[in-house]
Amino acid sequence: MNCHFPWSSELWEAENPISFSKIVTAHSAERPLPLLREVATQLLEAPEDVKPITWGLSLSAEHLLILIYALNSLAFQTRAGLLRYPSFERIRQAADSWKRLWDCFIGQLDKEQFLHLGYPKHAEELWWLLTATLDITTSHDANFAYLDSTATDELGNLNDFIQWCYRNAS
Repeated sequence: MNCHFPWSSELWEAENPISFSKIVTAHSAERPLPLLREVATQLLEAPEDVKPITWGLSLSAEHLLILIYALNSLAFQTRAGLLRYPSFERIRQAADSWKRLWDCFIGQLDKEQFLHLGYPKHAEELWWLLTATLDITTSHDANFAYLDSTATDELGNLNDFIQWCYRNAS
């Protein structure tokens, strides 16, 4: 996680060199984002009652997608117990902060813009999976193959877990 966030996707979608130059100039004038590691750390360390972090306004849908993947990775590492990682409560707090940033970002888009987000529009679903995983890991005796400490690509286990969460949603 010791890398910079990528440039906004609009840069890669520029129609010609002139529009590319305008986008680069506009982004160069913005305050640069911290490293992914610093952003994740700030989310993990920010108190619950703090409003979204100031650089949050500079994040794109792609950045938020990368960040929720990073939080999911931390949650897995914590569940697996391989190394010393943040507590589930701290990760949950970071996930809640991420959700506030996401809601702020999505609130600025109209329906057409949202539909054109592509894969990043599913970041909220990854947030839901993360929070469901954290909730069940810390408060239920349910035994799910998906929550085992071993990493697998078994989509059936993921589907079973999601179906159980859906049936037991309050």
